[in-house]
Order: sequence, then structure tokens, then C-alpha cells
Amino acid sequence: MNKYITSLKDLIAETSRNSFKLNESAKNGDPKACFQMGMVYLLGINTAIDFKKAKLHFSSQSLLNDHDSQRFLGFLSELDGDYSSAFMSYAKAACSAVDDLENSYIEKVIQEREILRDWLNKWKLPTRVLNNAITSILKDYTKGGDKREKSIIEIAAICQDPSSCVIAAQIMSDSGDYSDALQWLQFGEVDSNNPLYQKIESKLKENSSSIHFSNVLEVIEIEGYSLLSSIDIAGIFAVARNELNEISTRCSRLWRKEVMPKIETIKNKWEKEEKERIRKEKEEKRNALLQEKEEEESRKKRKKLIIKHSIIIILLFIFGASDYKELEVSNGFIGGVVMVLCCYFWYYLIRWIWRGIKNRKK
Repeated sequence: MNKYITSLKDLIAETSRNSFKLNESAKNGDPKACFQMGMVYLLGINTAIDFKKAKLHFSSQSLLNDHDSQRFLGFLSELDGDYSSAFMSYAKAACSAVDDLENSYIEKVIQEREILRDWLNKWKLPTRVLNNAITSILKDYTKGGDKREKSIIEIAAICQDPSSCVIAAQIMSDSGDYSDALQWLQFGEVDSNNPLYQKIESKLKENSSSIHFSNVLEVIEIEGYSLLSSIDIAGIFAVARNELNEISTRCSRLWRKEVMPKIETIKNKWEKEEKERIRKEKEEKRNALLQEKEEEESRKKRKKLIIKHSIIIILLFIFGASDYKELEVSNGFIGGVVMVLCCYFWYYLIRWIWRGIKNRKK
């Protein structure tokens, strides 16, 4: 993210000074401007928090391959309760292939959410805005074994996307439960040309001329709800999904409630620093002008003094030389020099005495 933004303070400064230019650049598709405008609406800098506008900017064509933008799209989708888009965006942020049969894409989602958490901690923003139910499911995935399989099924039910449903179907297929595997593929609207889809249909045809769906699956618990499978997978997980959506709504409200004051604090601090910087700049300019003026006046005084002394020296020299006009020319010259030296001696002596008197009075 340092590619476009170094700190919140810098972002506030950039948007405060060049808001119009930044907005116009974003409209023209400049990637840096699009990213910064996305952050402006996500954090509510000099405007209200607006997730839709933030998504719009992060979804710019110029940011399609930007990892940070995809991560924030995943975060915004999670806050909106769109878990399918959230997982897909997180996976894309990690450059993961989300249409294969491997579980690695879920690991990439976990990785990206951890990066997001680190970013929230770094900028001292509330990490509680991350959906704790999703976090819990992903933690179960990392534990492996039965918990991993359970979490994969939960993710498939929550996201309802082809990628996670294919993984859930693969688990069912490996355990020999082809009817439930087919249900997951149909639930995720997986293309019938998918190799796994064709493999499962083939197995079912081998076992029976008619498909008999299993009525019982392992009990799955999400946020305290026990979910028993039936033919209607969508109906089974509706309660849990509603609960997750409520959590996402609370997270969204929490983000709005806690981020805005933080941004305002940083903004006020920046404004004070900016005012102080401007004041110092003005003071430095004023001091520089005064110094330049003083130096100019000093140069003028020195110039006048040099002219004045030059005139005095010439006059004294002429006067001293004229007193010795009856003597030789060289003696006249010496007389002028002596006169000048004598006059300067008395001049500096009187000046020294006068300064001493003035200092005593002070």
C-alpha cells in the first residue's frame, strides 16, 4: 500500500490540498488517484464514509491487478455481507487461482485477512470490524482434520459461490457421498461441464438409475446455531447467514463510529501542524526580508561612510599639502599625510570618549 499512500496524515494532507485535482484524476482512471479516493470514502476523510463510492474507486479498471485494492474490496464486501465477493477479492489479492479444486485459495483468504488486520493495527484502526464469525471459521480451517472439512462446508454455505461449493463437493465425493456432492455443485451453480460435476453424475448413474439425496449430514454450528442438512441447502444455512449479516452490519456501524473520530483527530493534528508550518514559513520569509533589508541599509551606510571619508581625506590632504607649499613637493605630500593621520587620531579619540559617556548614562 506504500505504493500509493505512506500514512494517514499524508493522505489527509494530499486530499486537503488537491481534492479537486485528485477527483478529476480519479475520473480519468489514474490508479493512484483512484486508490486514494477509495481510501477517502472508506475512511471518511473530509467527507462521509461511503462504502459504495469506495468500492467504485477500488474497482477501477486501472486497479484490477492491484493487490491492495482487491484486499480492500474484500473488506468492503465483508462489511456489506457479500461473503462470496469478499472471499473472491481476498483470493485475487493474493493472486490465487480460485477456480481449481485445491483448498489453497482459502489459505490465501486467511493470509490476506491477516495482512488487513496488520494494516488496521499499524494505522491504529479498530480490528473488531473484521467479522468474528468468519474469523472463527477460518481458524478452524487452519486446525486441519475434521474441523477443516467442517469449515470448508461452512464457507461454501456462507459464500454460495462456485469455487467454495466445488471444494465442498470434492470433500463429499471423496467420502463417497455423491448425492450431497451433487447438491453442493447445484447449490453453487457450478457449470455442468465441470470435470467434478461430470465425475459425480457418472458415479451416481453407476450406483442407481435414479438419484436419492441423503437426508442427514454432520451437524454444523455457526454462532451457536446447529444446522442439519436436507435437500434445501439454502434454507438450512439461511439462519446462520442472517446471523453473519447482522454481525457484518454491526461491524459496518462500528467502523463508521470508531474510524471517523480517529480520522478527525489526525486531521485536527495535521491542520495544527500545517498552520504552524505556514506560520514558520511566513516568519522565516519575514526574517529573511528584514535581514536582506538590514544588509542593504548596512551596505548603503558603508558606501556613504567610504565616500564621506574619501572626501575628508582628499580635503585634509589638500589642506595639509598647501601649508607646506613653500617647501619642496615631497614635504607638501608628507604634510598632507601627517594632517590626515592627526585628524583621524583626534576623530577616533573623541568618538571613543563620546561612546564611553553614552554607555555610562545607560
